[in-house]
Amino acid sequence: MTECTGCGEEHDADEVCCDVCEVLIPHITGQRASNIADDGLVREVRESLGHPNTTPYQIWRRIRGLQGEEGDWILDAEPADEWTWITQRPEPWQIDPDEMDLLNHDEGHVPSIEDLRELHRGGALPDGSHLSWNSGTFYLEGMPIRLPYRGLSKMLARHRARDDIDWRNLLLSVDLAVRARRHAPWNEFDGIIHPVYAFMNGGDEATSDERLRQYVRSGREGARQEIHQYQIKRGVFKGTEWMRRWHQGVPIGEWMAMAPDYRFRERGFFNVPVTLSVRRGRLQLRVRRNSAWRRIELDSDPMLWARVVTWALSPPDHEDRKRLHCIQQHIFVDEDKPLICGSDLRGVNFLRKVVESSDRVEVEREKRAIKVRGTSGLGYRVTPGGGNHGTRFTVLPFYLNGGQERDPDPMEVHPRWRHHMHQSRLCIVEQPGLRRLVIGDAISSIVLALLDDLNSQREIYTLRSHIQSNGPRDPQIEAINEARFLRDRLRGNDLERRARRCSRLFPRLWSVLLRSPLGERMVFTAMRGGRPNVSFDDCETEFTTTSMVDRRVIYAMLDAAGWVRDQEEERVRGARRNYIRIGTGDRDLGNEVEGFCELLEPMLAIGDRGAMILAAPLWTYFERANPGTAELLPGTNQPIR
Repeated sequence: MTECTGCGEEHDADEVCCDVCEVLIPHITGQRASNIADDGLVREVRESLGHPNTTPYQIWRRIRGLQGEEGDWILDAEPADEWTWITQRPEPWQIDPDEMDLLNHDEGHVPSIEDLRELHRGGALPDGSHLSWNSGTFYLEGMPIRLPYRGLSKMLARHRARDDIDWRNLLLSVDLAVRARRHAPWNEFDGIIHPVYAFMNGGDEATSDERLRQYVRSGREGARQEIHQYQIKRGVFKGTEWMRRWHQGVPIGEWMAMAPDYRFRERGFFNVPVTLSVRRGRLQLRVRRNSAWRRIELDSDPMLWARVVTWALSPPDHEDRKRLHCIQQHIFVDEDKPLICGSDLRGVNFLRKVVESSDRVEVEREKRAIKVRGTSGLGYRVTPGGGNHGTRFTVLPFYLNGGQERDPDPMEVHPRWRHHMHQSRLCIVEQPGLRRLVIGDAISSIVLALLDDLNSQREIYTLRSHIQSNGPRDPQIEAINEARFLRDRLRGNDLERRARRCSRLFPRLWSVLLRSPLGERMVFTAMRGGRPNVSFDDCETEFTTTSMVDRRVIYAMLDAAGWVRDQEEERVRGARRNYIRIGTGDRDLGNEVEGFCELLEPMLAIGDRGAMILAAPLWTYFERANPGTAELLPGTNQPIR
């Protein structure tokens, strides 16, 4: 038995994390389970740093004091030769960080021509390299870079007199470390492709000579300049410690040969967590604090930058890269604080209980997904992250044939639903209540809904469409689904709507008017934009008129059934059209029924010849024999719609 690094539960596997944490940890911590440091490495790193507290300044000072020469590659600079300049050496590079923040982020700040000219002209760094700015981008020796200008300004103020620091190599390496190539679709929990791998193998720049020629022939604007910049950087990086590590041990070509699947290469071995970034001119490292994950600024020291950048750009399996992950996860928090705690831990435990309570739920560790088989017999795969509309999960259906997964046969799917087969995902959007839950509780809720998918389809219409198109092929169920489909189409038909209103809704209202007790009152207001405007005091019946014809029909019904206006009640209530029933009307109401039916019949006529929608005369749908006061018929003591 092994204790899970994430939740602390014991599990049978030899892995660092249990199956549930393998799925959820990347979306709680931003670190894949394979990148989580074990207890032995955490103790080793803490001891090497002298068990520091969580103060960033102390931690940076301890990291600078570590034994090792991994940052010494920036000390190989040679003094700049003054004869290399055409006329005279440019002025030393310097910048006001606050002014640069305004220029980059404040749209209302308009710089002067003199300020822009000075930024475009740039200046020289102590090693002779040239740095400038233009149109929101910094350029080092003409190559665009992401520059932590605040940190650089502080370091130059302290070390401008030193001529042994290779600023060109350091800044280009920082630029590479913060250039993250991401997967599509991507979110911050997916990690990134290792920057060096992206640079050398399948990144933005081509590599082999043949690919270089294809890149130029493509005709893309600026392609040749990008190729030249790539070749220059490749030459500059040869002297770095981190590049030396990539060329020793297992060559990159052999790594790629061991992982023939392209998706595995990028999402497997070469997938790494986000480490460094540049924001508002600051070089920052993503770390876990006591409250949450944060980005904190590195101290402005060239040797510290060189060491951390070397760790970040080392191969994924290198000890220094693992050391950096450990520092991100455990060094900036209290020593006894677990990796997952609080509501996140409760969410993990809840999902574990859901998985263990049903044999129709399974954790797929390699796919980092939850596999569910619903009551309909259909299967689903729930994967955290990557959902549409900001949803924190993705639901992919799969199909079962004798318990085995299979792709659906298009000929087995009803033609009306066959287009759903081309939609690889079920679009299930998080409602606000679900979005307020932590990721573990949200995934558990979706898994429980899919377990009982036959009932859940009442609330999730996309799930209903999926089940109707791919559910069991029972002939009786198919006949019911077909009838439901035709009924839904019929309800949306305008002729059917008019026929139903005249032959069903008005007859129901007529039966209420006939059976209401003497003294019953009714309010008949003006039309209110589709809302009911006919209501009764002592029953729940409501009716909505849509035209002046409707009102004339109801006036005729009221007169025939013994209803009159109650003007005294209108004065009391302050509203017009209050009615009270004072009589029951004639015993035989045939003539009256035929009279107001003549008002409704034009609604049922179609075509120039006046063909009627209904087969029988309209008056046959209304009661002609007066029943007198009695109990209301079923389906009438309610809103009539």
